Amino acid sequence: VSDTIHVDNISDKEKELAWYSQKEMLMIRMQANYDMKRLEAGKTDKRKICIRGLESRTTSERMETRRKNIYDSITAVLDEQDQQYENDSYDEERIRKLYQVISKTCELEAQNVGASDAVA
Repeated sequence: VSDTIHVDNISDKEKELAWYSQKEMLMIRMQANYDMKRLEAGKTDKRKICIRGLESRTTSERMETRRKNIYDSITAVLDEQDQQYENDSYDEERIRKLYQVISKTCELEAQNVGASDAVA
């Protein structure tokens, strides 16, 4: 654990230098979409572009699986929070464990990708 500067204590200039602007984020997304479309159309070689982090966009099935995983994990946490609210209880550890169980598949997939990267 290390100390960090609170966002309120960072100057506008420091934020501008350290964080992506909305325009930069849009350009990154546009480039990623362009690269994926070219890859899917067979107009580029996987060895010529880096698709790290874009794997879930490679097929509609993977995109749907990713969306479902995100939806399921958020829904489970929100449902648990609602139930705790109705029972006038607060158990953040239960919420953490619930999310951990639901996201285990994603975690294992990420570990496999990392192991694959370590070998390459």
